[in-house]
Amino acid sequence: MDGLDNVLSTLGVAFDAAIARDEEVAAADLAISLRQDRNLRDRLLREGPWRLVLGDTQSPAVDLVGADFVGAGPFLVPLARAVAAKAAEGVAARPSPVTLHEVLRGLARARSAVAVSDGGHEWSGFATLCGRDYLALESRGGDVLVPLTVIAWLRLSRAADVTW
Repeated sequence: MDGLDNVLSTLGVAFDAAIARDEEVAAADLAISLRQDRNLRDRLLREGPWRLVLGDTQSPAVDLVGADFVGAGPFLVPLARAVAAKAAEGVAARPSPVTLHEVLRGLARARSAVAVSDGGHEWSGFATLCGRDYLALESRGGDVLVPLTVIAWLRLSRAADVTW
């Protein structure tokens, strides 16, 4: 019977080890699934600090995550256009339920000086109106209408920074 007990004992240990391995794999899969289920906004808020990558030498710290945009210093970037890199130090961004559209309407009401880019071109002027799907700028060359869907970033400026 000793031989049979040894075989059964070995099988029991192997079975226990297989179950433990399966449980570890399942736990790892669950952890990955939970992370994959998070959206960009959640990650920016829960796993900060982050820096906004603007494609040049600028990478300001992300300090605000709105409903559909990221704020970093003087920059506002639609969430769909935001590229963030993990920062070595800093503070986590604060959340805001406000949308980019609401912010742009506030800037237009205040007639704020802004620069807007679509990633290839840049326009500067005073925000005068934010319609349903565009931002109107008053610039020296005349009014400019920028569709909201093409905005790569918006930089808040001082009036003196607006290029005429």
